[in-house]
Amino acid sequence: MGFNLLKKDKASKATETVSLEKETSQENEVQETQEESYSIVEENKEALAEDEKVQVKDKKLKNKRTKSKENKENSKESRKIRNDKIKKMFNKQTFAIVSAVGTLLVVIIYVFVYLDFSEKTQTLELSNRKLAENIKQLEEYDANKAQYEQDIEDYTNAINEIMGNYPADVREEDIIMLAVQIQQNNEIAYNNIKMEDTENVYTVSKDVVQPAGIEEFDKDIIFERKLATYSNTTNYGNLKGCIEQIFNSDNRIAINQIIYTKNKETGELEGNIDLKFYCAKGTQKEYTVPDIKEYISGTSDFFKSGSVNVTKTENTDEEGSDSNEDSGEVAVEE
Repeated sequence: MGFNLLKKDKASKATETVSLEKETSQENEVQETQEESYSIVEENKEALAEDEKVQVKDKKLKNKRTKSKENKENSKESRKIRNDKIKKMFNKQTFAIVSAVGTLLVVIIYVFVYLDFSEKTQTLELSNRKLAENIKQLEEYDANKAQYEQDIEDYTNAINEIMGNYPADVREEDIIMLAVQIQQNNEIAYNNIKMEDTENVYTVSKDVVQPAGIEEFDKDIIFERKLATYSNTTNYGNLKGCIEQIFNSDNRIAINQIIYTKNKETGELEGNIDLKFYCAKGTQKEYTVPDIKEYISGTSDFFKSGSVNVTKTENTDEEGSDSNEDSGEVAVEE
């Protein structure tokens, strides 16, 4: 019995121990479960915290992305606006540049092409007009060729005839020779003969002479003259003879003036004959020295002061002498 009680005690103790152990193990399990729960809770808290952190980060990242996107969009808009402005500005500048270049091209084309073309056109038209006029003139020349050749021949002969009247030179010998010839054929007494220096009257340049194509003339033709004054005593009839002989002279002579006064005591005319002797230099004509040998020379009184035979005058021109007897002066000017 005792053993039974002891066994029962032991059994109860063992049961209690087992129950205690069970309780302990349960408590331990509960405690472990609580601890696990706490750890899970903590882990969950940590996970939640990390999730929150992740969410915050995600939110921040999302915000950042949103902002970045907005910034990008804003930058795109601003870039677009800027690009639009630049495009507008560029378009304006481009338009201005294109306009300027276009205007410049138009000006260049106008100045260097159109005006040049216009000037060349005008020049060609003027040249064509001149050529047409020249052709017309040449046709007229060709149609009148025979007449022109005849005119050239006539003018050449006229020039030769005119120039043939001019001696190659005029010298003192010619002036004295004329005085001797007049005195040989007329009653005239010379008081003095005055000669001036030769002076140039007119020069025809060889540039004008040569194109005429006249064989005798290829140099400058120089016209000169020499003035001579014959102071003398004569009468009316002999004065007319003197003038006639002057006009018939081989020299080219012009009467500048004739001034006479009648001497009432003797009936003679006293005065001057002013003559101009002309010559033409530059022709092929040679100067001929006058031959005075055939005339009486060696007179002791060339400028003789003797009286003039009025009787001869009355016989040659009685009417002329009578008509001028009362006038007292005879004056003839060139």
